[in-house]
Amino acid sequence: MKEFFKNESMIAFLLILITSILGCRQQPMAEQGFEIPMATMPNRVATYDDVTFSPGGPVYRANSYEEGVVSNWQPVKSKWVAIGDSGNGPYAGYRDSIETKAGEIRYNIFTVRKSDDELVKFKITLADNISDIRVRNAGEWNGPVANGATVLMFEIPQNILPGNYKIEFFISVDGHNYDRIPCTIHVIE
Repeated sequence: MKEFFKNESMIAFLLILITSILGCRQQPMAEQGFEIPMATMPNRVATYDDVTFSPGGPVYRANSYEEGVVSNWQPVKSKWVAIGDSGNGPYAGYRDSIETKAGEIRYNIFTVRKSDDELVKFKITLADNISDIRVRNAGEWNGPVANGATVLMFEIPQNILPGNYKIEFFISVDGHNYDRIPCTIHVIE
């Protein structure tokens, strides 16, 4: 065994192997979070918070207006919250609360803007990866009117119990990581 460890190349190999194994664990740094996997939106009967893509960016179906078409849905409301410490922005626009039933899919459009209302590119990651609710990236948008929006898809399991499920996200703007922002999924019967 002593001769085994005397061989420098074998020691180097073992160090590389151990480092590779440890590097495969999904342990995020606190400010980076977990990557959100990509997904495609399912083909299904339209719901109020399905997302359509317009020239101005993604919009909830209930907030999309077509001439001569009457919507039976209430508009989907988003809110803007400061994610910086200074109160000067940036600000995140998103739904901080979503009500749903078990077995459904819900959407949340995230946008980020600076204090001067300029929309900016950003990266969003999951702060924790422990919820029974699957979060997927259903699309990112960059266009001439605004620099970016990310559509997240929440897959609510059929067997989930009614209750409130808090999911938190990290947002990074221009390489600066901001604190967690929450979204509560209210699962009703």
